[in-house]
Amino acid sequence: MSPRKILITHSSSDLYGASKIILQVVELLIANGWQVVFVVSEHGPLVEKLKPLSVDVRIINLGVFRKKYLTPLGLVNRFFALSIAVVRLIVLILSQRVTLVYSNTSVVWASGIAAKATRKKHIWHVHEIPFGNKRYIKLTGKMLRWFSSNVIAVSESVKDFWQASLKPHQIVRIYNGVTTVPNIVGTAKGLLVKDSDIIIANVSRIIPYKGHLYFLEVAAELLKLNPNLKFLIVGSSTPGYEAYVNTVYERIEELDLGSHMFMLGQREDVKNILEQSTLLYHSAIEPDPLPTVIFEAQIVGTAVAANNLGGPTEMIVPNKTGLLVDYRNPKNAATSINSLLKDEEKLNQFVKEAKLRLEREFSEAEFDRRMLSLINDTLAGGE
Repeated sequence: MSPRKILITHSSSDLYGASKIILQVVELLIANGWQVVFVVSEHGPLVEKLKPLSVDVRIINLGVFRKKYLTPLGLVNRFFALSIAVVRLIVLILSQRVTLVYSNTSVVWASGIAAKATRKKHIWHVHEIPFGNKRYIKLTGKMLRWFSSNVIAVSESVKDFWQASLKPHQIVRIYNGVTTVPNIVGTAKGLLVKDSDIIIANVSRIIPYKGHLYFLEVAAELLKLNPNLKFLIVGSSTPGYEAYVNTVYERIEELDLGSHMFMLGQREDVKNILEQSTLLYHSAIEPDPLPTVIFEAQIVGTAVAANNLGGPTEMIVPNKTGLLVDYRNPKNAATSINSLLKDEEKLNQFVKEAKLRLEREFSEAEFDRRMLSLINDTLAGGE
């Protein structure tokens, strides 16, 4: 009997949260006898990670559908891009005799349509809680309902957001299971800090909802309370957000944070940066579904603070495994963080309790078990 084949599509070739999780899914499937055909729109770090796994990687413009395309010209652009992508994916599904289709992130629509056209079961792994544009949210909800056999939500926040758009029992929550943090060999280099400095890190893609401007406001308030702080912003942006990155740099100058704030860009040594940091502060100002970096900090033994909304409220038990702070008032957030930084016993408690909770509720073994169960149930179930 020939191995079963699965077609996986993903929205980008970076190595941020959703990419790390789909890489884990690929490894799980291969370990369980699946052959993987992986489609992404461009080359990038993720493709390099897939190569040693003997994955059949195809570069096809998937016509990912983001909010910015909800304009007359944007819709025309996406119509043609999606049409071409759907045709190419249909040919791929049929020629490769694909058994199951799996779309990662809600902006990848072409594979769901292709699965429906070829009568293949389709799993849609949703990582996002979009906000701001009601037409986009409504349209995406209809796509999820019409073109998926089952939907995976990465958190209860994501599940609750999409539940009303879907059929009963169509969506299931499966938490990401993260037990290791990828890292290059060596130590974090190029950090202009002293042993006496207290380091607060922010690791995320530099886009508006991740709250970097809020992070800067909180940093300015914190420096009034403790001048021995250093702040690290780790991550890169995506095309279309260049103006936002410039605004972040400008705000650093306006707040006179230059000697305390370091923009490190995309790094491969995130593990060592987290290990050298006293605190990870995740500053999202809109609901962030399930930011993987919080797990990564907890794994390496770094205490975590996060704004009190979205996925972090499920990842952190307040004042037991981490700190949840005000996301509307930088001064209040800074006061809470400063109190924590002065309490070494509580910092150590957060680290210890967070690791224990990770093992109980967010283990890789539980993620693997639930993913395989859902895949088997999807293949066995009816439309």
